[in-house]
Amino acid sequence: MSENEEKNTIERDKLLVKLMIHTYDEEVNRNELIDSKNSQMIVLTGAMLTLQATLFTNLLAQKVLFNAQMINSWKILLSGIMLCSLGWIMLALFQFIKSFEFKKSFKQAPNPPFLLKMYNDDTKGIEDVFDKILNRLPKTMDNNRELMAEKVHVGDVGFKYLKYGSVFSLIFVVLFLVSMIH
Repeated sequence: MSENEEKNTIERDKLLVKLMIHTYDEEVNRNELIDSKNSQMIVLTGAMLTLQATLFTNLLAQKVLFNAQMINSWKILLSGIMLCSLGWIMLALFQFIKSFEFKKSFKQAPNPPFLLKMYNDDTKGIEDVFDKILNRLPKTMDNNRELMAEKVHVGDVGFKYLKYGSVFSLIFVVLFLVSMIH
Protein backbone atom coordinates (compact mmCIF):
# COMPACT_ATOMS: atom_id res chain seq x y z
CA MET A 1 0.00 0.00 0.00
CA SER A 2 1.39 3.38 -0.93
CA GLU A 3 1.90 6.10 1.64
CA ASN A 4 -0.96 8.14 0.15
CA GLU A 5 -3.36 5.17 0.28
CA GLU A 6 -2.32 4.45 3.85
CA LYS A 7 -2.95 8.08 4.80
CA ASN A 8 -6.41 7.96 3.15
CA THR A 9 -7.23 4.74 5.00
CA ILE A 10 -6.20 6.26 8.32
CA GLU A 11 -8.28 9.39 7.65
CA ARG A 12 -11.27 7.25 6.69
CA ASP A 13 -10.85 5.15 9.83
CA LYS A 14 -10.60 8.31 11.96
CA LEU A 15 -13.85 9.56 10.47
CA LEU A 16 -15.57 6.22 11.07
CA VAL A 17 -14.37 6.09 14.68
CA LYS A 18 -15.51 9.68 15.21
CA LEU A 19 -18.98 8.92 13.81
CA MET A 20 -19.28 5.71 15.82
CA ILE A 21 -18.24 7.45 19.02
CA HIS A 22 -20.83 10.17 18.32
CA THR A 23 -23.48 7.44 17.96
CA TYR A 24 -22.21 5.81 21.15
CA ASP A 25 -22.46 9.14 23.01
CA GLU A 26 -26.06 9.51 21.82
CA GLU A 27 -26.81 6.04 23.21
CA VAL A 28 -25.23 6.94 26.54
CA ASN A 29 -27.48 10.03 26.66
CA ARG A 30 -30.53 7.91 25.78
CA ASN A 31 -29.63 5.43 28.53
CA GLU A 32 -29.40 8.27 31.05
CA LEU A 33 -32.81 9.54 29.88
CA ILE A 34 -34.34 6.08 30.28
CA ASP A 35 -32.89 5.78 33.79
CA SER A 36 -34.12 9.27 34.65
CA LYS A 37 -37.67 8.51 33.47
CA ASN A 38 -37.77 5.22 35.37
CA SER A 39 -36.46 6.99 38.47
CA GLN A 40 -39.19 9.63 38.17
CA MET A 41 -41.78 6.88 37.81
CA ILE A 42 -40.49 5.24 41.01
CA VAL A 43 -40.97 8.53 42.87
CA LEU A 44 -44.45 9.08 41.39
CA THR A 45 -45.55 5.51 42.07
CA GLY A 46 -44.18 5.64 45.61
CA ALA A 47 -46.08 8.88 46.26
CA MET A 48 -49.29 7.38 44.85
CA LEU A 49 -48.84 4.25 46.94
CA THR A 50 -48.22 6.27 50.09
CA LEU A 51 -51.25 8.48 49.47
CA GLN A 52 -53.49 5.55 48.74
CA ALA A 53 -52.22 3.39 51.58
CA THR A 54 -52.74 6.17 54.11
CA LEU A 55 -55.62 8.36 52.99
CA PHE A 56 -57.74 5.91 51.02
CA THR A 57 -57.24 3.06 53.48
CA ASN A 58 -58.23 5.35 56.34
CA LEU A 59 -61.35 6.43 54.43
CA LEU A 60 -62.17 2.81 53.68
CA ALA A 61 -61.82 1.77 57.30
CA GLN A 62 -63.52 4.75 58.95
CA LYS A 63 -66.33 5.44 56.50
CA VAL A 64 -67.03 2.01 55.04
CA LEU A 65 -65.85 -0.97 57.05
CA PHE A 66 -66.83 0.42 60.46
CA ASN A 67 -70.08 1.85 59.14
CA ALA A 68 -72.83 -0.41 60.50
CA GLN A 69 -75.42 1.14 58.20
CA MET A 70 -73.56 0.22 54.98
CA ILE A 71 -74.54 -2.92 53.11
CA ASN A 72 -71.92 -5.70 53.28
CA SER A 73 -71.79 -6.03 49.48
CA TRP A 74 -70.62 -2.38 49.26
CA LYS A 75 -67.98 -3.05 51.89
CA ILE A 76 -66.72 -6.08 49.98
CA LEU A 77 -66.82 -4.27 46.61
CA LEU A 78 -64.96 -1.20 47.85
CA SER A 79 -62.41 -3.32 49.73
CA GLY A 80 -61.79 -5.46 46.65
CA ILE A 81 -61.34 -2.45 44.39
CA MET A 82 -58.95 -0.88 46.91
CA LEU A 83 -56.88 -4.07 47.10
CA CYS A 84 -56.76 -4.33 43.29
CA SER A 85 -55.60 -0.74 43.05
CA LEU A 86 -52.90 -1.23 45.68
CA GLY A 87 -51.80 -4.47 44.02
CA TRP A 88 -51.42 -2.92 40.56
CA ILE A 89 -49.56 0.09 41.95
CA MET A 90 -47.21 -2.19 43.93
CA LEU A 91 -46.57 -4.24 40.78
CA ALA A 92 -45.79 -1.02 38.91
CA LEU A 93 -43.33 0.02 41.60
CA PHE A 94 -41.61 -3.38 41.44
CA GLN A 95 -41.34 -3.10 37.64
CA PHE A 96 -39.77 0.36 37.78
CA ILE A 97 -37.30 -0.82 40.40
CA LYS A 98 -36.59 -3.90 38.28
CA SER A 99 -35.50 -1.61 35.44
CA PHE A 100 -32.54 -0.64 37.62
CA GLU A 101 -31.35 -4.19 38.18
CA PHE A 102 -27.89 -4.55 36.76
CA LYS A 103 -28.01 -7.95 35.14
CA LYS A 104 -25.81 -6.66 32.38
CA SER A 105 -23.60 -3.63 32.44
CA PHE A 106 -23.58 -0.76 30.02
CA LYS A 107 -20.28 -1.15 28.18
CA GLN A 108 -17.76 1.53 27.39
CA ALA A 109 -16.43 2.09 23.92
CA PRO A 110 -13.49 1.95 23.65
CA ASN A 111 -12.79 0.99 27.23
CA PRO A 112 -9.77 2.44 29.05
CA PRO A 113 -7.87 -0.85 29.66
CA PHE A 114 -8.05 -1.62 25.94
CA LEU A 115 -6.79 1.85 25.00
CA LEU A 116 -3.98 1.64 27.52
CA LYS A 117 -2.95 -1.77 26.20
CA MET A 118 -2.97 -0.50 22.62
CA TYR A 119 -1.03 2.62 23.61
CA ASN A 120 1.67 0.63 25.41
CA ASP A 121 2.07 -1.92 22.61
CA ASP A 122 4.87 -0.53 20.40
CA THR A 123 4.29 -3.23 17.80
CA LYS A 124 0.83 -1.90 16.95
CA GLY A 125 0.50 0.84 14.38
CA ILE A 126 -2.28 3.38 14.16
CA GLU A 127 -4.03 1.19 11.57
CA ASP A 128 -4.18 -1.69 14.07
CA VAL A 129 -5.64 0.57 16.74
CA PHE A 130 -8.35 1.87 14.41
CA ASP A 131 -9.07 -1.64 13.19
CA LYS A 132 -9.54 -2.93 16.74
CA ILE A 133 -11.73 0.04 17.71
CA LEU A 134 -13.84 -0.32 14.57
CA ASN A 135 -14.38 -4.00 15.40
CA ARG A 136 -15.22 -3.43 19.09
CA LEU A 137 -17.53 -0.42 18.83
CA PRO A 138 -20.43 -2.13 17.00
CA LYS A 139 -20.44 -5.04 19.48
CA THR A 140 -20.44 -2.62 22.40
CA MET A 141 -23.25 -0.55 20.90
CA ASP A 142 -25.32 -3.69 20.17
CA ASN A 143 -24.92 -4.79 23.80
CA ASN A 144 -25.97 -1.35 25.04
CA ARG A 145 -28.97 -1.17 22.68
CA GLU A 146 -30.15 -4.55 23.94
CA LEU A 147 -29.79 -3.37 27.54
CA MET A 148 -31.73 -0.16 26.84
CA ALA A 149 -34.48 -2.06 25.00
CA GLU A 150 -34.88 -4.30 28.04
CA LYS A 151 -35.07 -1.28 30.37
CA VAL A 152 -37.67 0.37 28.14
CA HIS A 153 -39.75 -2.82 27.99
CA VAL A 154 -39.69 -3.26 31.77
CA GLY A 155 -40.60 0.43 32.23
CA ASP A 156 -43.46 0.12 29.74
CA VAL A 157 -44.89 -2.83 31.66
CA GLY A 158 -44.60 -0.82 34.88
CA PHE A 159 -46.39 2.10 33.26
CA LYS A 160 -49.19 -0.22 32.12
CA TYR A 161 -49.56 -1.54 35.68
CA LEU A 162 -49.60 2.02 37.00
CA LYS A 163 -52.45 2.87 34.61
CA TYR A 164 -54.44 -0.15 35.81
CA GLY A 165 -53.86 0.86 39.43
CA SER A 166 -54.90 4.43 38.67
CA VAL A 167 -58.12 3.24 37.03
CA PHE A 168 -58.96 1.12 40.06
CA SER A 169 -58.18 4.11 42.32
CA LEU A 170 -60.52 6.29 40.31
CA ILE A 171 -63.24 3.63 40.44
CA PHE A 172 -62.73 3.39 44.21
CA VAL A 173 -63.09 7.17 44.67
CA VAL A 174 -66.22 7.32 42.51
CA LEU A 175 -67.86 4.36 44.24
CA PHE A 176 -66.81 5.68 47.64
CA LEU A 177 -68.50 9.00 46.90
CA VAL A 178 -71.60 7.20 45.62
CA SER A 179 -71.70 5.09 48.80
CA MET A 180 -71.53 8.23 50.94
CA ILE A 181 -74.57 9.67 49.15
CA HIS A 182 -76.71 6.64 49.94
